Amino acid sequence: MEKNEIISGIRSSIETVLGHGSFDIRDDLKATDVEGWDSLTHMGIITQLEKSSP
Repeated sequence: MEKNEIISGIRSSIETVLGHGSFDIRDDLKATDVEGWDSLTHMGIITQLEKSSP
């Protein structure tokens, strides 16, 4: 799997959980940089990533 495919999957999972895509994926992205990303949604993102992984 290439880096772009991985980033796309991560972005999709975050968008699914948060309900918006108003953020840029970058190497230094932090939860505090994304509106609505708190500890509860963090767990949801992890769960969504696990569901979508091959």
